[in-house]
Amino acid sequence: MEKKTRAKSEATRKTLVNAALTVIGRQGYAGATIEKIAEEAGVSKGVVYYYFKTKADIATNVLIDSFEKIVGEFEAIMDRGLHPHETMTQFVGTFARMIFQNQEASRFILSELWRDDRIWSEEMRQTEERLISMLESLVESSIACGIVRPEIDARFVSIATIGTVLTSAQYYLMQDDSETEGAFAQHCIDFIHHALKAE
Repeated sequence: MEKKTRAKSEATRKTLVNAALTVIGRQGYAGATIEKIAEEAGVSKGVVYYYFKTKADIATNVLIDSFEKIVGEFEAIMDRGLHPHETMTQFVGTFARMIFQNQEASRFILSELWRDDRIWSEEMRQTEERLISMLESLVESSIACGIVRPEIDARFVSIATIGTVLTSAQYYLMQDDSETEGAFAQHCIDFIHHALKAE
C-alpha cells in the first residue's frame, strides 16, 4: 500500500512539474501563475501547494529535473567507454535531440542558464558545472588522442557547445519548422567536429 501511495505521489509531482514547464514555456516565468499551472495539470491549487510551497519552488524542480536528465544521459554515454570521437558525437547528438524535443524546457533553460538573481541559481550552477566538467574532460581526452587541435581551450569549448546547441535549437523551433530533429542533431555534430578537428 505504501509503495502504491509513493508511486501515486511521484506521478502527481511529475504531472505538476510537466504542467509548470508547459505554462512557463508558453508564458514565461513571470506570466506563469499557480492557478494556470493547476489548470494545466487538471488539479486544484491546493494540490499544487501540497507538493510545492511557491511558484519558484516548482520552477526550481523544472530546471533541476531538466538538467538532471541531460546529465544522466551524458553519464550513460561516458560509461560506454567509447573512443573520444564517438563519445563526442553521441554527446552532441543526444544533447541536440533532447533540446529539440523539449522546446519549453530548452527555452526556460536558456533564459535562466546564466541568471544570478533567482533562488534556484546556485543549485542550477552546480548541475550545470557537472555538465560542463564532463564535456571539458572529453575535449581534453580528444586533444590527448590527437583528434582535436592542442591549442583548443577545453572549458571554453564545453561552454560554447552548450550555448550553441541551445540557441540554435530556439531559432529552428521558432523560425524554421522544416528542420527535423535528426537533421538538427547532425548539423550540431558536424559543426562541433569541424570546429575542433585537428589538421
